[in-house]
Amino acid sequence: MGAVLEKLPCTKKKSKENRSWPPIQLNDPEANAAHGIPNNYITTTKYTWWNFLFKNIVLEQFRRITNIYFLVIVVISFIPAISPFSGVTSLLPLVFVLGVSAIKDGFEDYRRFLSDREVNNRQYTVARGGDFKTVKCASILIGDLVMVKQDQEVPADCILLKSSSKDDGIVYVDTANLDGEVNLKQYRAFGQTHSLSRKEIVSSAKGVVECEYPTQDLYSLKANFRVNMDDEKRFPLNAKNMLLRGTRVRNTEYAIGLVVYTGHQTKIQLNSSAPPSKFSQMDIAINRVVLVIFAFKLLCCTFCAAGYSIVGRWNIGSPSYMTGVNDNVDWRAFLVFWSYFSIFSYFIPISLIVSLEVAKLAQAIFMMWDSKFMEDPESGEGLTVRSSNLNDELARTQYIFSDKTGTLTENKMEFDKASILGKRYDDCRKGQLRKILEKGIDKPTAEFQAVLEYLTLLAVCNGCVLDVDKEDPTKIKYHAESPDEVALVQYAAQAGVKLLERRKNGDVVVDVLGEKVIYNVMVTLEFTSDRRRSTVFVKTPLGKIIVWSKGADNIMFARTSAACKDMVKKTLKHVGYFSKTGLRTLAVCRKELTEKQFQKFFDDYERAASSLKDREKLVEEVSDAMERDFELIGCTAIEDKLQQGVPDAIAYFIKAGIKFWIITGDKQETAIEIGKSCNLIQQGVTVVKVNVTNDDECQASLAEALKIVSNTDRCALVVDGQSLTFALANFRKELLDVCTRCEAVVCCRTTPLQKALVVRMVKQGVAGSICLSIGDGANDVSMIQEAHIGVGIFGKEGTQAARSADYSIHMFKHLQRLITVHGRYNLIRSSGLIMYSFYKNAAMFIVQLWFAFFSLFSGQTLYDSVVMALFNVIFTFLPPFFLGVFERDIKEEIIEENPQVYGEVGKFIFNLRNFAYWIISAFWHSLVIFFLVYFFFYNNDIMSNRGQSLGFWDIGTAASTVGILVVLLHIALVKQWWNILTHLAVWVSILAYFVVVAIESQLPSSIPTMYKVFDILMSSGGFWFFMPLVVVTALLPNITYLYVKRNYFPSNYHILQERERTIARWSKFGS
Repeated sequence: MGAVLEKLPCTKKKSKENRSWPPIQLNDPEANAAHGIPNNYITTTKYTWWNFLFKNIVLEQFRRITNIYFLVIVVISFIPAISPFSGVTSLLPLVFVLGVSAIKDGFEDYRRFLSDREVNNRQYTVARGGDFKTVKCASILIGDLVMVKQDQEVPADCILLKSSSKDDGIVYVDTANLDGEVNLKQYRAFGQTHSLSRKEIVSSAKGVVECEYPTQDLYSLKANFRVNMDDEKRFPLNAKNMLLRGTRVRNTEYAIGLVVYTGHQTKIQLNSSAPPSKFSQMDIAINRVVLVIFAFKLLCCTFCAAGYSIVGRWNIGSPSYMTGVNDNVDWRAFLVFWSYFSIFSYFIPISLIVSLEVAKLAQAIFMMWDSKFMEDPESGEGLTVRSSNLNDELARTQYIFSDKTGTLTENKMEFDKASILGKRYDDCRKGQLRKILEKGIDKPTAEFQAVLEYLTLLAVCNGCVLDVDKEDPTKIKYHAESPDEVALVQYAAQAGVKLLERRKNGDVVVDVLGEKVIYNVMVTLEFTSDRRRSTVFVKTPLGKIIVWSKGADNIMFARTSAACKDMVKKTLKHVGYFSKTGLRTLAVCRKELTEKQFQKFFDDYERAASSLKDREKLVEEVSDAMERDFELIGCTAIEDKLQQGVPDAIAYFIKAGIKFWIITGDKQETAIEIGKSCNLIQQGVTVVKVNVTNDDECQASLAEALKIVSNTDRCALVVDGQSLTFALANFRKELLDVCTRCEAVVCCRTTPLQKALVVRMVKQGVAGSICLSIGDGANDVSMIQEAHIGVGIFGKEGTQAARSADYSIHMFKHLQRLITVHGRYNLIRSSGLIMYSFYKNAAMFIVQLWFAFFSLFSGQTLYDSVVMALFNVIFTFLPPFFLGVFERDIKEEIIEENPQVYGEVGKFIFNLRNFAYWIISAFWHSLVIFFLVYFFFYNNDIMSNRGQSLGFWDIGTAASTVGILVVLLHIALVKQWWNILTHLAVWVSILAYFVVVAIESQLPSSIPTMYKVFDILMSSGGFWFFMPLVVVTALLPNITYLYVKRNYFPSNYHILQERERTIARWSKFGS
């Protein structure tokens, strides 16, 4: 997107620091058009109809080394002096692989094109020529006035000028498309224009909007409104005055906005960047194997060229038809090198990459069809897979990093306890605070006043949006970005202080036990993850100016006045008690101001809020200075229950050998209690805490912790965010050493950045480790994207995490099935596909190496060119593909009952020992295929039933026939799970080979060398005896090895398979 912006006239040749956006004038299209900013057209496609072939095939597919390699082979095969076979033999497989990938990429891009076309062609009501007209979304320009109707999506980033809400200009907006948050948000029309009529706005209204250069920040806007260009007075605009593209207007008849950013300059488009690319360990292993095979191929080519050179020198002086060019053996040896380079190109299976990609895509589809991932089976919403290339990596997971709130817990907040002026209230759910209000309404006491202000603060100091039932105004639903806010406001209403209404002038109407009371909110300092607090400046009915603030207790306690020391101590004890019972706490404070103090603050705040440069920094400086010396009122305690199945899932992970870490922003005591309740910190585990305030303490504390964990069998480490700051900066190695020796780790009071840094520490510090991060909120996105595998939960705080993750689920318990069942099956499937693909090519084409000794290293190929061309793409494509889609070793119920089988699949499925089995098998099979053919047919006058003796191409076809049978029956030997498709894949592939060879034998004009070859072989009785002899001889060692391994050196899954079969047999016998 940056490239698009750089081309705009208003930004050209300016540094990033001095970028400016042109002033946008209301009802002046000529002036706005002069800026040259593009219209609202968007495109998300990668290709166009004219650059698809070049960009996809040349620029993208040939970035793969394997494709470049096979292109070189194709070029060589078209050089007659070098190639031993037709160039079409090499070209067809490459065209097949490139074609399949191009079709897949083209289809995906075509779907993006259809989506773009639908968006660009949407109809919107736009002011043109003093009246509203209907235009396409793509035709909208900056400076246009757009009327967005109820339930309609906003087409561009607009300054909200007017809404159908006559009194206060409020517009309710659904931002789920933008940030994933499901709660409605409240936006407000600019006060200077909201009072105008619709006709005045589209015809006579004047004004200029000055705004910042487009940025990715969804929650910030630096802009001012001036009545005209010469006016010195600027009215500040903020993010609450702006409707962003992709949001949707709700509960509002219409909203009119002035377009300031269009198309690719809108914030949603600037945020549309692809997630970081992630590669599985299997992809890296494939690259290494390809390099090893390539080195082996070069060695073979060099050996054959040297062999030809030696043989050529022996034959110097012989007739030229025996040596080619008698007087230039070295040149001929050079040409022979490239001949064998082409012949041995089949050592590397050309179809592997496309087979693996399509198989992983099929795996992902089957995973998403799994009904056990569906929270509500009728909805059809279950697992979402965004990175199918990581399917097999799931089974290798060694570390899980988990958020707490909304990930391990339900994120359904219920107000449970309170602390007010040093007194603890444990029965709040039973109406304890309401009883105090009802009792003191006639004769107010100090306790009554404290409880009333406490509840009023909860009702007023929040960002809740009110959804009032039109039929019954007493029924009000509260919506907020955080479930905590909703829980606090709902409890205040239950206790007798109910939030009823928010008005345009800042008035907030609350119902106190049936009596309406109005508070005027003059300034609101909203909650952010950096501030971790929210504050309102209110004028009470008595005319007092009070600052009410609530936020994280450690932040708020540090901002209390010295006079509150005793109150802070008492409240801290209550906070500790609440935390030990697993409750989430917030501190609430107050501060009274004089008119003069408030006016000074307000002037400074207005000045900072109007600045286009460093606005956030200036506003925060002014706010920070005011949000100090608070009086502490007390704290809230909210319960967030564990999700169903969390303790069982974590216990399973621990038994499976997976290390589980909780990384949360909650207090230490809360985090520890959650760790205990979810089975992470189990009975008998020693808890080691690291709480430090400087580097020296950090070094000493980590050294002490290392001593403890080194001399204790079972330990859990608990470290807070402040300690992590020092440890991650200067003592990362020491911290990692302690962590890796612990059974469990809990990091509390962490920031989003620290979450990602902890994951990076393990990812980079523990060799070969596979890290998985799981979370549900926007603050978990960096951690999710840092890990090898990111899993997001569709949470109540939105879907940012789910949309940024590689896999998205609805509940934490689904993670167990994702890793241990689907991860296991996918690893078995992918590794089987990969190893078999290398095996089949090696077994079939190392035969060419043995043949080279008997052809005097002449570069002659043993196999027919059609058989070679179709070997990877027809004859042996389906069996490994279906192996990669359907294979499994044990039933999922057995996996769920036996966590110990998890560890062995990651270590023993795709490893050197298994790969050696396939490579040794390939060498043995190639030896059997070639030498049995050689000894059976050499100097043996085998004839057909018509008296015809077998020639060279008959012998070559005999070798290819038994080779095809051996490699296809070998996969049948090792397969563990059969269904109709896997059966058909093997037998149809064998049939396809015989059909192709039979057809080929009937085409004398096209393939004269193969004329009647199939007929001669099929009519030879010796060949029918020879075929089963070769297959049995080749596969007998494999059968023996598999039998001995299963019966005398079994793995856990072998034992479980036998137990499963025994139970099945007895059940059958019993029935």
